[in-house]
Amino acid sequence: MGNPQQSSVSLPGTELIGDATVCSNKTNTYSIDVPLFCIGAINWTVSSNIEIISQNYNTITVAPKFGYIENAGFVSVRIPEANIEKTTGVWVGLPNSDKVSIQKIGSYNFYSGRWTKLKATYSTLMYNINQPFNLTFEWQIPNSQVRSFNDTAYKDVKPYYSGQLNIGVKAISECGCSDWKYRLFEVIYGGSGGSTAPTDLIRIR
Repeated sequence: MGNPQQSSVSLPGTELIGDATVCSNKTNTYSIDVPLFCIGAINWTVSSNIEIISQNYNTITVAPKFGYIENAGFVSVRIPEANIEKTTGVWVGLPNSDKVSIQKIGSYNFYSGRWTKLKATYSTLMYNINQPFNLTFEWQIPNSQVRSFNDTAYKDVKPYYSGQLNIGVKAISECGCSDWKYRLFEVIYGGSGGSTAPTDLIRIR
């Protein structure tokens, strides 16, 4: 007689089901659609910024882990007897204002009465499994004419006055929003297209 071979269960089309975000303001459940017999152990693994709250056979409930600021995460399930391993990338927790920045595109200087394009960015580490995160941005742009785009990361800004211009932006995900992040720009007088601001209009409060 030959050596006995370890049997395996064939489960074609099995998928890991769950949201693309793990937020503290909602229930975050992940499951894998498998029968209630013949598959042995189901092993769940999550990234270090996620904690498993409960597990019930083929389903787990998770939450963001307190104190972690990285937003990229993953949920993974492994079923050895069925030779199945599935992993999904997720966004975890609230955006962090420390990761938000405002970049000026094109011209080195910022002129009153002339258009300047700004871009908001969010910098975070990502796992290979993560897809680009679906973030939007909200802006505070005083004393300026503003043009918006479908992509909320971009704004065209034409300051009314020279002087200092304090611009704010915050990042928004399905979990909520970051605090405001501000950048102070020095606006140069742009000639006939702009004006010099009175003192009370350039004071940063």
